Amino acid sequence: MAMLEIDYEVSPYGWYSVGSEESEPYDGWDYQATMTWLIANPTSTPDLVASQIVTDYMSFYGVLGYETQSAVDLSQVAALSTAVNTLATDLISNMNSYFYDILDARNQVEEYADTDFIDLYHFAQLLQAEIPDPVIQTDTTNVMNAVTAAVIQEGHGSGNPDSYGISIYFPYGAGDYLSRYETQTQFAADTNWDEFLTTYYTTVPPPIHTVALIDDDNGRNYEDFESYYTSTLNALGIPYDYYDTGIYGTPTAAYLQAHSVVIWFTGSDFTTTLTPADEAALISFLTGGGKLFLSSQDYVWDLKADGRYPSLLLRTYLHTMDEGEDTGVNSLAGVDGNEVGDGLGPYTMCWSGGWCSFIDYGDWVEKDAISSYAFYNEFTEYMAITYSGVYEVIFCAFRFEGLGITDRQEVMSRIFGFMGPMAAFGSLADAFSTNTFFVAGDQAYCTDVLGSAKIAFALGQAGALENPEGRTDLILTAAEHDTGNLIPVGGPGINPVADEFDTYFGVSYLYNAGVSIEIFADSYSIYLDLTQYPNEDIAIVYLAEHNGRYVLLVWGYGWQGTYAASVFLGNISNWQTYYGAHMVMVRWVDSNLDGLIQEGEITVEAYT
Repeated sequence: MAMLEIDYEVSPYGWYSVGSEESEPYDGWDYQATMTWLIANPTSTPDLVASQIVTDYMSFYGVLGYETQSAVDLSQVAALSTAVNTLATDLISNMNSYFYDILDARNQVEEYADTDFIDLYHFAQLLQAEIPDPVIQTDTTNVMNAVTAAVIQEGHGSGNPDSYGISIYFPYGAGDYLSRYETQTQFAADTNWDEFLTTYYTTVPPPIHTVALIDDDNGRNYEDFESYYTSTLNALGIPYDYYDTGIYGTPTAAYLQAHSVVIWFTGSDFTTTLTPADEAALISFLTGGGKLFLSSQDYVWDLKADGRYPSLLLRTYLHTMDEGEDTGVNSLAGVDGNEVGDGLGPYTMCWSGGWCSFIDYGDWVEKDAISSYAFYNEFTEYMAITYSGVYEVIFCAFRFEGLGITDRQEVMSRIFGFMGPMAAFGSLADAFSTNTFFVAGDQAYCTDVLGSAKIAFALGQAGALENPEGRTDLILTAAEHDTGNLIPVGGPGINPVADEFDTYFGVSYLYNAGVSIEIFADSYSIYLDLTQYPNEDIAIVYLAEHNGRYVLLVWGYGWQGTYAASVFLGNISNWQTYYGAHMVMVRWVDSNLDGLIQEGEITVEAYT
């Protein structure tokens, strides 16, 4: 497959190699043309022969297909391998920071009939576009230059437009990776490329948001449908963590439990929808009070095919009594009175032949005594069930992807409304509606108390049921600390409770006395040049869940930043502007030099 690994293996034994990144057609090379040329040019050098093979091959097949062919100078392979090793080493060191960039590059890179192989130059090119880090920029430039130096002749058809002549081993997910690669290729033994692959497959990005989107559509074998969900969540302003089971396999129960809401979809898959391990993780998540939106038209089919029907998850946690397979749904309408479906639709679904290309195998479902019907089809067969109790579930036995763009947004918005408050600014009033305590800290400034009052007033205006109580950290009882919803106001330097929850949520700061302070959270940061203080200040507002209760951190470098963050929260319209976010970083600049904090002087620099 014109692999770097093979070039590396044979480089001591030859001067040039010729190969194809793509699988070759049955006819193979145009031997007749090349041998005829060689007879006519008997004194040709090996580089000219290698190049002529490529030229004749591409002339024979043309450039309108998927054919590829390239000739490589094996004396350049050592330098290319060194460049790849450096890139791999630096990617390993920065995996947590750049994982999603690497994922994006892997999703876009030129791959071949055997999808375990990707074009090396194109991958480096994509990484360079994704990652602004100057070290990675240099690494990728070196790889591309080394590929260019090694490939002396290359041709490709329009079906593989981003082929540059050398491929490398990079299976999409851990399930496809062959561990013997590490011991049976000298390239893996001599470089960190295999270490990069295994680090990539085992470094699950840490949970950041309260929503987890579990991509279980087996897109490598069927179709990828994540964009139907990501675009909907993005349009609603709901941040989420993306998890692809094709890369990592079953998410652990701990990963699911780190989130309030799990959205799980299976797309066109009908063979690996929810495995026993998937079911066990979901049962643990729901038992702990989780909220699940499951869209799967073939979960029941898969259970029956595997002999697992009916499973514990299906009957006890999704609350079905019976199902009918492949009834289909062309028109979807909400059930009157249901918390999700009431008043929605009817929606015209799109299946093969419309703007979408996938097929409808939706099932009808029969609910148990304690669940409710949410949607039905044109035959008045029920297609979705909701349950609300210790946990919340909406099980759609049809494809959510079949809804139109605005219809998906409307239904998803209603689903999030049904699942109740979670750690996002759009639900602040619900989250802190009861059993809430402000914690100002023993060394609080008067502005911290005033800021608490502004936030409390806004909560009341937004409909919170109780007025939160203001406390210092010493007066707060152990029971209040451990079970109450908390709003620590004031920086970690004066408020130990804020410092404590900073640690829980991964909020940190780097302080150089008299020089600068930088606050870090959720892969974002905000920087303050302390020579500009007190005419400028920064602050963070961070909303999260901890041990079943909500915590809202509000703090800045100085009292100005903390109060600016409180003013920001005191305006309920800001909650709607950043409806789905749970963290904002704000900067206050005293533009009129009056020493006071006005809302017009506050800007949001980052949010997630």
